[in-house]
Amino acid sequence: MHGGKVTADDKRKLRDKLNGLSLELDRYLAHDYGIDPDNTSAFAAWQASHQPFHWFAEFYGVMREGGFDVVIGNPPYIEYSKVRNEYSIGQIKTAACGNLWAFCIERSFELLSTSSHFGMIVPVSLVCTQRMSDVQDVINNQSSASWLSNYAERPAKLFSGAEVLLTIAISRKSSAQRIGTFTTPLRKWPAEFRPSLFETTAYLPAGSRIRGYAIPKISAEIEAKAIPGVMSKLGTLAEAFVRTSEHKIFYRIGGGRYWKIFTTFQPQFLLNGVPSVSSRESYLYFASRADRDIAVSLLSSTLFYWHFMLTTNGRDLNPADLRAFPISPKRLSASGKQKLIELSDRLMKSYRANKATKEKTSKSTGHVVYEEFYPRMSKDILDEIDQVVGLELGLSKEQQDFFLNFEIKYRMGASDEEE
Repeated sequence: MHGGKVTADDKRKLRDKLNGLSLELDRYLAHDYGIDPDNTSAFAAWQASHQPFHWFAEFYGVMREGGFDVVIGNPPYIEYSKVRNEYSIGQIKTAACGNLWAFCIERSFELLSTSSHFGMIVPVSLVCTQRMSDVQDVINNQSSASWLSNYAERPAKLFSGAEVLLTIAISRKSSAQRIGTFTTPLRKWPAEFRPSLFETTAYLPAGSRIRGYAIPKISAEIEAKAIPGVMSKLGTLAEAFVRTSEHKIFYRIGGGRYWKIFTTFQPQFLLNGVPSVSSRESYLYFASRADRDIAVSLLSSTLFYWHFMLTTNGRDLNPADLRAFPISPKRLSASGKQKLIELSDRLMKSYRANKATKEKTSKSTGHVVYEEFYPRMSKDILDEIDQVVGLELGLSKEQQDFFLNFEIKYRMGASDEEE
């Protein structure tokens, strides 16, 4: 440096130093991958295939000062198992998460300074999938507060053409005492509302994780206050399950726009004119007909829909989520059981009376004929089920009204089920 100016020779010397540092870091990192850096050919091949990137060397000034002030991004949503042969990772805290976006979050926090901000758009599985608990811990352990806004893919979606449910995660990295996690419901909106989507985002305290990994997607304070009681009073649906029996409930693990359909009869399904079964059809088994009928009423309740939106991705019916529904048919009062059995029979008759037979043809499956059901045509029965469930849980009138009207616009829309 001459007269306060950085000369070309100064730049060359600094570049040479950084190149030498990068080489030494390459040699050090190679050991983690089982490569002997003194084996010239193996070391060169590893450098070419892995192209190691050293933040400390490439961003020397930034890392010397403690790291970046902000990291934002839209990381790759790719299962690690699909790229393991091309790209391998060392020992990391989020390895069990099994997806590259979780690894990116962990690395981002390592690159942030002690007082900084983080923001990424990731799949909604961040807040509702058990294997993502490790990346939740990474965020919680290194930040003083987090804000998680959650977005459905229907009726409109964040990215056109991408059928992905998403969470926008924002955190303040800090060593200060943690304030908590703040969240939104699984937001649904029409396309014309997009210009107002972000400015109308409102967060509420998420409270404790449910089952250790589900961050509740809260929409109102009244529901947040109701969660502890709802989750702890009447056991879980799993208490009534058996491995197999003639008493079963039929449902589909996917499909359907909002409301999920559960029946005590098998819906008609024809494939190329031959009676068949949908590839998405699944079953729940019960020891008695009474338990089955009570369960089909419970699963048709607004409380189940609410619990589904609160703790899952709001689209797929996974067995673990059904098992965890916080009401057991075995823990209800005698009068509650009898009413739900009667309402189950009425609901199934209503479904059958108001069903429609639809058909479609696709290259992958061929010609399909299937039954479509419309819960909105059975709303009077569903309201009665909700009233029984509310009484069994001891809900206040205010809480009962909240659950009765929860997302009613979408639950009772014109198109409820689609194959």
